[in-house]
Amino acid sequence: VALGADAGLPASRGVPTVWGKKTLAETAAVVEQQRQAAQVLRDASKQFAAETADSPLAKQLVLAKEKFGAGDYADAIRLASTTVTGAFNLEAAGKVILIAKRKQAAYSPGFLERIGLLLKDPDGDLASAEAAYAAGDGATALGLAQSASGAWDDSRTRGLSILSILAGVMCAASVGTWLLLRRNDSSAQRALTVARGGSTGHVLEASESKSRWKDWENIP
Repeated sequence: VALGADAGLPASRGVPTVWGKKTLAETAAVVEQQRQAAQVLRDASKQFAAETADSPLAKQLVLAKEKFGAGDYADAIRLASTTVTGAFNLEAAGKVILIAKRKQAAYSPGFLERIGLLLKDPDGDLASAEAAYAAGDGATALGLAQSASGAWDDSRTRGLSILSILAGVMCAASVGTWLLLRRNDSSAQRALTVARGGSTGHVLEASESKSRWKDWENIP
């Protein structure tokens, strides 16, 4: 009760609901849950005392206090903890966004870098990160800012990887085409051999004569 009053928490219905209706051990467990929730909310209230009432963090903390008043201590603790995590994410996102904007300003892509950015949109990710940051969504802002920063950092390496994959595909296609043509040529040769009765050398057609064949050999 003292912790709740110190944190400006509303009177909770959790303990009165079980008082005299549950066993002593069960009542003690609820009292302990209330104490833990009150402590977490008190610490969070002090940490975010400077937040404006319309900020996302402040609104979430208000919701946590309402859960405390309803006796839902587990959810109150969850919301208060999420508020703390959200504040950390917002702070980290602000720093990463600043770093990403510096990289964006200094970025001068070459051939490999342009290939490496195929299917990537770091500029769009950074703009979305700034919008999420302004809305108080630290987790989303942090993830998008990291994605944008990483895309610029890894663009050259990714470009080399893409070119290597394309070169491998082209080599495989060339070998496959050569093997197919060789197979077709072998099939044609076998068909011709069968048509000639099994002979693989030159065959004199009916219209040719030996003398004409020998004449060919004497041609300079």
